Amino acid sequence: MSADQFRTPKGRMTIRAGLPGALRAGRANRRIRPWTFEAKPGSTLVKLEKAYMEALAAVDSVAASCTLKKAMMAIVITRHRFGSPSQVAQRRIFSRCH
Repeated sequence: MSADQFRTPKGRMTIRAGLPGALRAGRANRRIRPWTFEAKPGSTLVKLEKAYMEALAAVDSVAASCTLKKAMMAIVITRHRFGSPSQVAQRRIFSRCH
C-alpha cells in the first residue's frame, strides 16, 4: 500500500475505551480491529461501518451512564446514611452497573 492509499482507521483497538486487557467491572477489555475498509457511498459496507461506529458509541454511552449513576449514588449515600426501604432498594439497583 503506497502512502497515497493509506487510510486512517476509524474506531479503536478495544471494545471499551482504555487499555487492552485492563479489567473493567470484572471483565477484560477485549481487543478489536479498527475500521479500515474503504466503501463506496450507498453500499452495504457503508451501512456496516455506520453500525460499527454506533455500537462503539453505545458502549461509551453505557459506560458514561454507569459512571454518572455511581457518582450520584455516592452523593446520596454520603448525605443520607440511612433511608426508607425503597431508598435502600434504589441504591442496590443503581449500584449494579457493569
